[in-house]
Amino acid sequence: MKTGLRRCLYIGLGGTGMTSLLHTKKMFLENYGEIPPMIGFLGIDTDGGVYTKSIDSTEGKVSLNASEQASIISKEAPEIFEVNREECFSWMPNENVAAIESMTIGAGQVRSNGRLAISINYEKVKKSIKDAITRITNANIIDNQKYKLLSNTIEVHMVFSICGGTGAGTFIDAAYLIRNILPNDGKLVGYGVLPEVFEIMAPGVAMARVKPNAYGSLKDLDYLMHLDANSRPVELKYFGHTETVNRRPFNAIMLVDNKNKNNDTFTHVNQLAEMISLSLVTSAGELSVAAASVSDNIDKYIADGSMGVKDKRAWIAGVGACEILFKGKQLAEIYSLKATQRLIQLLLSGCNDITSVVNQWIDEIKIRENNGRDDIIDFLLNKNPRYPLADISDEINPNVEIEQYLSAAKADLDKVEARRVEKLQETQETLDELLKKQLNQDCGIDNFENIILGVQQQIELFIGEMVEEEEDLMTRTPQIEITIKTLTAELTEIASKTFILNKKNKLDQKKEEITSAVYNLAINRREIVRRQQAIIFYNSVKGIIEDKHQQIQTIKNQVQSIYTDINNNLNRIQNQVDSNTQSFQIDLALALSTRIKVNNEDLSIDEFVKSLATDDGIFNFNKLEKEEVAKKLLHYTCSLPRAKRERARTIDEVINSLDESEFNHLIDMANSKSLPLLQKNFNEYSPATSLYEGLYIGVPNKNSRFIKDNALKNKIKATSIEFIPTGMNDRVIFYRQKGVIPAFALEPLSGYKAKYEDCNINCHFDKNLLTRMNREDFSFYPEQEEDKSISIWVWGLIFGLIKFENDSFHYINKKEGQPLTNYWVNLQTSYRDEAFNIFKSNIRDIVKDYEEYVNQIETEKDSSEMEKFKNDVKKNYFEKYSQSNLTMENLLKKENGTIASLMNEEIKFVNDEL
Repeated sequence: MKTGLRRCLYIGLGGTGMTSLLHTKKMFLENYGEIPPMIGFLGIDTDGGVYTKSIDSTEGKVSLNASEQASIISKEAPEIFEVNREECFSWMPNENVAAIESMTIGAGQVRSNGRLAISINYEKVKKSIKDAITRITNANIIDNQKYKLLSNTIEVHMVFSICGGTGAGTFIDAAYLIRNILPNDGKLVGYGVLPEVFEIMAPGVAMARVKPNAYGSLKDLDYLMHLDANSRPVELKYFGHTETVNRRPFNAIMLVDNKNKNNDTFTHVNQLAEMISLSLVTSAGELSVAAASVSDNIDKYIADGSMGVKDKRAWIAGVGACEILFKGKQLAEIYSLKATQRLIQLLLSGCNDITSVVNQWIDEIKIRENNGRDDIIDFLLNKNPRYPLADISDEINPNVEIEQYLSAAKADLDKVEARRVEKLQETQETLDELLKKQLNQDCGIDNFENIILGVQQQIELFIGEMVEEEEDLMTRTPQIEITIKTLTAELTEIASKTFILNKKNKLDQKKEEITSAVYNLAINRREIVRRQQAIIFYNSVKGIIEDKHQQIQTIKNQVQSIYTDINNNLNRIQNQVDSNTQSFQIDLALALSTRIKVNNEDLSIDEFVKSLATDDGIFNFNKLEKEEVAKKLLHYTCSLPRAKRERARTIDEVINSLDESEFNHLIDMANSKSLPLLQKNFNEYSPATSLYEGLYIGVPNKNSRFIKDNALKNKIKATSIEFIPTGMNDRVIFYRQKGVIPAFALEPLSGYKAKYEDCNINCHFDKNLLTRMNREDFSFYPEQEEDKSISIWVWGLIFGLIKFENDSFHYINKKEGQPLTNYWVNLQTSYRDEAFNIFKSNIRDIVKDYEEYVNQIETEKDSSEMEKFKNDVKKNYFEKYSQSNLTMENLLKKENGTIASLMNEEIKFVNDEL
């Protein structure tokens, strides 16, 4: 199904406006994964160059691209002003001229600087706005497969502060420029931020002008919002041309304070920008259909004047918004993070008898050199020569035969080394197989490391034994050689003697001793070679083990680091939960994240290894960067059944799972966060009618618990509450409008005036308009009307519309009384002064009826009759007409002083006015 959106251009003026644009763009990217083609942005600022600020979002860094910016700085502003001062800039207040020099670094909280900047760059701004509107009205948009247009109307939403230099100095001119560009059915909605938040952010002299500027902005705007087709046009001069206007600059305008009626206070403009941005995004979507566009209701009340007070038009609206989010994807990601941590724990924890694994492998591969086993030296070389030295034929010179035998009996080093290389290769291969097998199962990393350490420990023992035995053999070699030398000398001596008793027996015995010693020497030399080659072998194995240990340390360090990163990420999420997430968002996924538990049964190391799709499995991690390892871990945990279930959950499912207290708490939070940031105070004035307060709640569908459960309707009071199915399964939107009120009813207004009067600069954007307002004696407050309460009271008494009866005063009030009693209303008091005060408080309800009745009597009586009647009243008012329940004597008593004072006023009116 296509997503419905309106054509909306969002314009930000100055720092506050630019910040709001970034938040708005972020929300569109996070909600839609892109900026829809019918949505546009344009930032206008005096920062002097490209606006490079950005904010983080789930979609990456968010910033404004070149086509979404229009810088209105002018380094030549002082020169341009001086040359064209009289012709183009007669609106510049004289006391603000000196501030023009600072325009190279912004508007400096001087409204006229902001206006000078937009005036000089008028054509540039005009072109930027036209280009932006062209982009969002491109004909190809209707062919888009993802979106549909909810309306052909172009809406422009403009955000600014009314208290700085750039935004406050340009918003009126920008508004009229936009109204000139837009088609007749186009709409312009303004969002103006009030100054309190800036004073909190930077108290002291840095914000000394924010309240004076706010007062000047509101007075300018109040005057212009009273313009209509019958008004004398206002001239606005620019660099090269003049505009004449006689209509209000905005269809609707929302003023944004930093406090709601609950006195919840927001201390940073970014929080207000977030709320404004949520309102802006809402203005484009399905919810705006039910609200008939955010501007239409407000526009209607401004135009018809129904909420004005006397001659003052009501035009200020308040707005509030809150978003309840549940993104199953987010909760699935949190589950995946926790599952990845648990997976790492399973790999790092020890759970096998590693000693038996090590010993079994050593015995199976046959490399043991202790416990009565000589696996390696026996494999490398047989300790015995193939045959012993059989006999010595040359008894006189036996050494030749001995050396020939020893040479033949010595080890073939090439063959021994080949056997060693063969065994080393076999050892490495089987060790790899063992380690991979152990690594790719529960406790794998711990198993791997402990096997390495266990093998290393045994190899060290084997090497120690080989070294010790080699030293012993090397010590024995000279002894055997000396023995052979002695025996050969004795053999030669016996053989050289002619006559010796038992010569043959002695020669045979001596040769037997020599052949035995020579054989032992051959064995001894072979044993030395066997130990030497075994030592080389074991040192080579040590090298392999050290490499493996380094590799497993790399893997271990990677996953431990990943575990720490995930822990930091989860702590950050937990902190967001503790701070109720964003100021105007309630993220249920984050709130539920603390309840997520991962069971060991959720995970399978075998399945994880299969997901790696490599023969080496986890061992392959040592070739990868940490980020790649993290991706592979998360790829597996994201595919777990629980993660898939969380990803598929809707906000309805989550809300339906809340118990009654949790659901009520959610309503309270949403209600509080969505309260309009607008405070009102009508003082002694009364609005003509109750203020409109509309609450629009966007729900996924008609089966939402918010609709079915009466808890919300019982808790929230509003003029109207409407539920709108939006088809969005991941959010519920609370959107509020309140208003409209006249400017004088803006509660903080009175606090701005004193600082305005003490300000050392002119805080209006156009001195000519200020002059016109002063000449017309324009005021925020309504014109004072004549107090008719005494005259209406007296006429009521004279003509029987007020009476004293049954110890109480009564009067006719058609709005309060009932036809059955002829509209008589009991004032519930016998005291005349109290009755008059109650009567006076309701004068608006009755004045028209009473005046019409008196006029009718005067019409029915001829002049002589009427004159005679009035003379009678003058003569006999107290006794005959006043309905006094006190005698003259009692009236003159001290305790009845206020009643006597009222009676004196009545008699004075009768004598002077009749």
